[in-house]
Amino acid sequence: MRCCRPSSRHRFSSRQLLVVPAWCRGARAPRGMDAFDCTPQPAACCPDWMAGLPDALPLSRLSIPGTHDSLSLFGGRRLRCQSWGLEAQLAAGVRFLDVRCKLERGELRVYHLCTFQRASLRGVLRRTLRFLRAHPGEAVLMRIKEELPFFSRPGFAARLQRCLLEEGRGRLWCREEVPTLGQARGKIVVLEALEQAVLGIPYEQLSISDAWNVLSLERKWARARRHLEAAASGDPAKMHLTFCSGNGLALVWVCEVPSRAAGMGRRGKILPCLPLGPVSPPGCALRHSPCPFHE
Repeated sequence: MRCCRPSSRHRFSSRQLLVVPAWCRGARAPRGMDAFDCTPQPAACCPDWMAGLPDALPLSRLSIPGTHDSLSLFGGRRLRCQSWGLEAQLAAGVRFLDVRCKLERGELRVYHLCTFQRASLRGVLRRTLRFLRAHPGEAVLMRIKEELPFFSRPGFAARLQRCLLEEGRGRLWCREEVPTLGQARGKIVVLEALEQAVLGIPYEQLSISDAWNVLSLERKWARARRHLEAAASGDPAKMHLTFCSGNGLALVWVCEVPSRAAGMGRRGKILPCLPLGPVSPPGCALRHSPCPFHE
């Protein structure tokens, strides 16, 4: 695996952008499409790409690659969203994780819809913090969401708060304000999506583009492109989250969306903070989605 770090030639951006690689399921990708990676391990890695950036840089001024339904590895072709495990995603440079949980028997377990993903939130936190101990210059943003909240069980927020307190031990950012990179180094920055409790940066306060039901590739791309451009020209203190993921009639071709987004980065049309080069992890994460394609 090749490793790299940002070059001093790359200027820092003035806005934040979270780009989530395409989530595709239930289809076989056309041969030769350079928009995903079905292999178990990424071809390139960059575990320390944040280390060379200034401490004073707010996270709201960074471009950060991430994955949708990051722990969805089981459930067959209709449910599985990823082919890379957690450690492989982090090694590739992914720094935004989307974790969905259900409260079962007093434990927060990771689910995609009704399918258990053979992981617990405690385990995910421990594995992520283990990575951060080995790479203390990095920070990981983690969206924690209750899966299927209309079937919610009482006590989810209280159990989540207890889990974060017990596992975090000062290495989680659970405040509402957006930290600087220096404040976030070595920590998990929690983006919470709870209706009542506030246990981190409120997810609903982010500017989000998530047109997941894809009936037309061009309409999907148009919305993603507008949001990418808005992130580069809008409020510098507001975090932007652009999902390049989707499901629907244009399922196979939606994989072009992350490839097009990466192309915008190379042409300087979106935030140039990250080295979107052929071996950089952001380029890899944008061009090669860690998601499986099945018949």
